[in-house]
Amino acid sequence: ALSVEIRSVNHRTLDVKLRSRKERSLGFDGMVRALISKHVHRGSVEVLIETGTGNADSQAHHALDLSTIAHYYENLKSAQKILGLEDKITLRDLFVFPDVLQKGDRADSAMPDWGVVEPLLREACLSLVRERQREGAHLLDQVSGLVRDLRKAVDEIERIQPRVSQESQTRIRERVHQALMGVSLDTSMNQRVAQEVVLAVERSDTSE
Repeated sequence: ALSVEIRSVNHRTLDVKLRSRKERSLGFDGMVRALISKHVHRGSVEVLIETGTGNADSQAHHALDLSTIAHYYENLKSAQKILGLEDKITLRDLFVFPDVLQKGDRADSAMPDWGVVEPLLREACLSLVRERQREGAHLLDQVSGLVRDLRKAVDEIERIQPRVSQESQTRIRERVHQALMGVSLDTSMNQRVAQEVVLAVERSDTSE
């Protein structure tokens, strides 16, 4: 069996990373990248191609390590000689020692064919595009909602701005008038006060 998985995160350009289960070149890396670039134009894309059938135990096979068996056998023969034993040594006796039986993987040498990989990869690309479109539509809906809320806030500010500005300017004039009541100012001082009042009014203007 063969499985193709594509994962993607945001990136300003298209960056394709190809991995296989045994971290080796599959022989058609260029075709994988070419196919992905037809459907995906940006993002960091990781492609994982796995071969095998189900779990690892179903693919495993075992083989006797003859050199290890011979090593244990010679050690047992030496022990028999030293201890004066004449018991027969069997394979059953040797199987109790570690590393006598080696576990391998029948899928190690299996190389997937491009004709099998291509339709799976194409469907994975289309699935990725559909998922991106769903995410994009959701993001657009969120941003559109924020824009609508912002426009409502701006409309409300524009509605109340003239009144707030006028009220602020009126308060400034009244306070200046109260502060100057009974105070005698020469011409230059009157001009200076008038300038400060104008600046205060301008700073209170929220039209921008």
